[in-house]
Amino acid sequence: MMIDKFFLIFLITLYSIININILFKGRKERKFSEKVLKEKIIDLNNLKHVLVLQNGSGLKLFSQSFCSQEFYSDILSGLIEAITMMGEKISGEKLRRLTYENHQVIIFDGKHVKGICVLSDVPVSNFLIDALTVFIKKFEGRYAGTLMDWRGTVNIFNSAIDLLDEAFSTYLLYPISLMWNGNEENLSKTELFILKCSKKLSEAYKSYTIPNLVDEVKKNLKKSDVELLNIVNELLERGYFIPTTCI
Repeated sequence: MMIDKFFLIFLITLYSIININILFKGRKERKFSEKVLKEKIIDLNNLKHVLVLQNGSGLKLFSQSFCSQEFYSDILSGLIEAITMMGEKISGEKLRRLTYENHQVIIFDGKHVKGICVLSDVPVSNFLIDALTVFIKKFEGRYAGTLMDWRGTVNIFNSAIDLLDEAFSTYLLYPISLMWNGNEENLSKTELFILKCSKKLSEAYKSYTIPNLVDEVKKNLKKSDVELLNIVNELLERGYFIPTTCI
């Protein structure tokens, strides 16, 4: 049975239009992803502390700093006291934002605890708000029984660091150390170039982060931030890098 040539032309044209639309959509999604990534990195660079306080008492259950603890110790003490004194004034809504001592503060009220992000500047996206919300919900889920009958031991909450790392993508924030021994086997040209760039950064600077490495690699490779970040993340999972805390 022969297919009408006009019908065949119609099918070919329709197929071409669909492919063009898919290609255009893919480019839009890639640009959107890069925009989101850049905003995430900006907000993470502004993130100084994440705190978890018990509702009511204001006792600190968990804390993670991304800067010099000594420099911010007075600010944190004053902030915790201020939030505790506010009491019901900030508990009417689950999410609040305020300014304290020239710092931006995001507060999320859970059932038993408050999550707090302290930033050096106004966030450019909702990433930290979403991350804090997810973190507190998972925190309360993991420690539900403990929070119901808490007896004052805070060490039990130290294990929440993995929840924090997952929610906030902290691998983008912590400095990394190069673990590569120079063996070039099982490495693509791009992977090898990234590792060599990392080695140069290690020799030039005391510490550097994944975004620092991506910026350095982009000077010579025409690849997007998202592409390079995926490759670096894979190298991280394969043990070529290890993240370190900045404290």
